Amino acid sequence: MLFWMLFVFAPLGVAATLGLTWLVGGFKDARLEAADAARRWLRELDPAFEVQDVVLAVDGRGAIFTGEIDGREPGVALLVPLGDRFFSRVLGSGDVVAASLDEGGALRIDTHDLTRRTLRLRLEEGAAPAWLALLRELTPEGAGR
Repeated sequence: MLFWMLFVFAPLGVAATLGLTWLVGGFKDARLEAADAARRWLRELDPAFEVQDVVLAVDGRGAIFTGEIDGREPGVALLVPLGDRFFSRVLGSGDVVAASLDEGGALRIDTHDLTRRTLRLRLEEGAAPAWLALLRELTPEGAGR
């Protein structure tokens, strides 16, 4: 009897969890419509980062910023989606392990972060190489130059 109850109640519990997640908006992808929205998100998540320039991903699923960390060190900040919200990464000298363009032309950034080591952003055509050069300056090899 207990064996059969597992086959009934376990799928019902999974379905209920998925249903509640859907109801509270957990399956929505976060999108940015304008640079001002990206600036607001970053100001909320990392108020110590002083933004100089921002470029949105072409699909609205993130942004990349240049600026200063605590008003001293030049750096790059990233906004990437996490469900219906964004999270940020501020990258300074030595924080980038590697930066490259993937097969689809998206900017791929590998960091030392344990929770999300690889971040991707698809920028407008022609914009990625300049950001790639800047990110490579933040690698340990580039920081020594």
